[in-house]
Amino acid sequence: MLDNIEKITPLDIEEKEFSRSFRGYNIEEVDDFLDKVARSYEVLSKENHYLKKQFEELKQKLEEYKKDEEMFRKTLVTAQKRSEEIEREAQRKRELIVKEAELEAERIIREAKTKAESILRDANLRVAEVKNEIIRLEKERDVFIMKLKTVIESFLEMVDSLKKEDIEFDASLKEDEQVI
Repeated sequence: MLDNIEKITPLDIEEKEFSRSFRGYNIEEVDDFLDKVARSYEVLSKENHYLKKQFEELKQKLEEYKKDEEMFRKTLVTAQKRSEEIEREAQRKRELIVKEAELEAERIIREAKTKAESILRDANLRVAEVKNEIIRLEKERDVFIMKLKTVIESFLEMVDSLKKEDIEFDASLKEDEQVI
């Protein structure tokens, strides 16, 4: 700061000897030395004042940093707690979603099984109905064939009977022709 001024140390002051003159110390030397002491003291006083002021500013900044650090620490703790809380909430929601999905899947599977069973039951009933219808139609066919056979046999008998009558009629005509 004031580096150009010669600084005096406490040792300089202690070891300083003034030359003796007739009336005591040489006034000029004492005055010069006192001027040096005064300037040195002034420099030290200003440096001391400057350093005290700087110390107070640093102390104040340190307090601010401590407050900031405490605030950051509290913020960090709050953030960590909030992060943990968010993580727990996310875990809870994830578990809830998985549980709901599992329940929904079970419901869908139950409905699908019920529907499949209903479709299978309906199909089995339809198959049984178709089988019964086939059996009924087979019986009707058999009855129809029997009736048709009977009608055909009846027609064959009629045809045979007509042939016999025709043969008899032809024979009677031949006999009549012979008689004439």
